[in-house]
Amino acid sequence: MLLEFFRAMLNKPAPIVSQGPAQDQQGQNHQLILYKFDACPYCQRVMTVVRELQVPMQFKDIRRKPEYRQELIQIGGKATTPCLLIDGQPMYESADINAYLRKHYS
Repeated sequence: MLLEFFRAMLNKPAPIVSQGPAQDQQGQNHQLILYKFDACPYCQRVMTVVRELQVPMQFKDIRRKPEYRQELIQIGGKATTPCLLIDGQPMYESADINAYLRKHYS
């Protein structure tokens, strides 16, 4: 199972990167930023849905850039990933993030 996970990570398509707003089903624009790190299985769950729905957002890897980790702590009080920042409001928990993305961007 772990070997399959790492194989999937190596063969995964490049993430969609956009600095612009994401338009939801109601036509409203939202600034989305996902705080993550690649080895986190919960982050991978979210990235799978992001790729599937092709939701444009900015990605901030807290392991690659320590300043992103500090930003996340300042925003939400903790360095827990994944964290989806929606117009400046943090959302934690991969299941909640995926439900939000599916509801608004399917």
